[in-house]
Amino acid sequence: MKLSYIRNAFVMAVIGLLIAGTGFGADEVVEEKKPQLKSIVIQGKAIDAKTGEPVTNLTFTLGQSWRSGKGRDSVHTSWFDSGYMSGMYSVTQDDNGYKLVYQFGDGVMGMVQTDEELEQLLALRIIAPGYYPIEKEGIALTKSPVTWDLKLEPAPDRSGVIKSSAGEPIWNASVQIVQPQNRIQVFGPIVIESGYGDRLPLKTDLEGRFELPALRPPFKLVALAPEGYLVIDHKDVHSGTEFTLKPWKEISGSTSHLGQAKPAQHVTVSGYMVEDDNEFNNRIQFAANTFSDQQGKFRFPFVPDQQLKVSWNKGQVSRYDYESTKIMSEKVKPGSAPVDFNLSGYIVAGQFVNYDMKPFKKSDRSYMDYNAYLFSEEEEKRYPLNVADDGTFTAYNVNPGKLSVMSVLNISNYQNDNHQLFNFNSEFEVKGDDANVVVLDPIKPDVASKKLGLGSMAPEFTFKVLNLKNPMKSNEEKMSKYKGKYILLNFWATWNDDVADHHKEMTRALETFKDKGLVVIGLSLDDNMAAPLNYYKKNKNQFVHGYLGDWAEDTVTDEYSIDELPSNVLIDTNGYIVSKNLHIKAMYETIEAQVEQAE
Repeated sequence: MKLSYIRNAFVMAVIGLLIAGTGFGADEVVEEKKPQLKSIVIQGKAIDAKTGEPVTNLTFTLGQSWRSGKGRDSVHTSWFDSGYMSGMYSVTQDDNGYKLVYQFGDGVMGMVQTDEELEQLLALRIIAPGYYPIEKEGIALTKSPVTWDLKLEPAPDRSGVIKSSAGEPIWNASVQIVQPQNRIQVFGPIVIESGYGDRLPLKTDLEGRFELPALRPPFKLVALAPEGYLVIDHKDVHSGTEFTLKPWKEISGSTSHLGQAKPAQHVTVSGYMVEDDNEFNNRIQFAANTFSDQQGKFRFPFVPDQQLKVSWNKGQVSRYDYESTKIMSEKVKPGSAPVDFNLSGYIVAGQFVNYDMKPFKKSDRSYMDYNAYLFSEEEEKRYPLNVADDGTFTAYNVNPGKLSVMSVLNISNYQNDNHQLFNFNSEFEVKGDDANVVVLDPIKPDVASKKLGLGSMAPEFTFKVLNLKNPMKSNEEKMSKYKGKYILLNFWATWNDDVADHHKEMTRALETFKDKGLVVIGLSLDDNMAAPLNYYKKNKNQFVHGYLGDWAEDTVTDEYSIDELPSNVLIDTNGYIVSKNLHIKAMYETIEAQVEQAE
């Protein structure tokens, strides 16, 4: 709910609780169930939890909380700063306690969305110097006064002094508080970005001092300055504790291709500044980026003294490196030898196109996702492909030899959830005497992708499920029995030479994605039932052991346009065909892409 919408949230909440139904329009008549409250009073005593002495000098922050869910057991709160609520409440306090009066006033126009699973309430946060904050959520707006006695727990004084390695106090150093639910990014000696709406970093004074607010442990501090850095555990922070920053280290290197310098290349360095701490692992990340100069050289002058990953990237520059594809990367320790990236292999470039030789296009209501790579059988190695929206792709540092381009393009529509999968397979060879850059001809999808009309509903059919222990008790089932799962139909026969390889890859996919809803239905097309029975008994796979009968007389294969065996069809959880005749090398990746897309 936006803050602009709930500026008068408490007034509106009272109105919402007093009206009938789940909402009202401008022309509807609203029947009041009970008199409207003019104000809400919250009062009580405030004492030290240890000594019992009264505590004054309280600071109050109001908020709106609401319970949701069928059991109304989930509470959410939006807090307002003092200026936001100015003039809407008053507070009196003395040794006898406190009294807060919230005035609703008359003639306020507004509306609060309410329904049977939403209850809007008042929230209150109280802070006193030297004590941990106290919060109360879910204060009902239907009765007044509300009594809330406070027992404030004293908080220890936590402060410190930041010094350089030379022992000099550092002015204007940044001290960032990190709690287990938070995450920060450190981009250098003074730049911190904090996620989840975290507080801004503290700044040290002229004497290098900082004071922490009352915080319940666990937490860590990240101190940053041009002179150095330090990650501090809460157990080490007391009153006036001195902390000496660790000096920054440096990483340098170069980018080149076949010995020729590559200028203006995007290089990043990254790593986590806290390790071996279950509560704070991955919570404090260091990241920096730069470009190689005219001589192909790069330098990071401010990096922490720990193992980091240095990457040469190709793609859009982003602080978080979301859209970059790594050309080369290396784990290094600052102070070691320079990181000299030299592409000794070839660059392979090409483009995926539609059947009309034009690039695939996405609309405002759809997105495209390529899962693509080069595969070398000789090396048993994959080279990642960086694919742009127009289908152009590039692979780097490719060694000579016979290679295959493997790709699955997923085009999905945001509006109706329809999607299509297109498979690309192309083989080529990089020879030792080729130019440094090998440009391939445009690659069109497999004919099978076009023939299927991907995105159509899978036809229903009936098949026999073989009982391996007692074949006479084999029963018939409908394919729709498995609707709601990812279904891989495998049309095969025992006389196929490469059935074993296909089933091995399907078994690998089933073992990985079975818990995510994948089912493999083997559909034998042998001319007798004994052949698949013996095969299933011998191989003991976890497929549904199906049998369609002699291929020459079968009609299911006609409906699914099966022209050769073995063949396969992938059906999504909604019953739509998303792929067919997957190449054995692309089978696992296609299933993986489909399953992960739905998560």
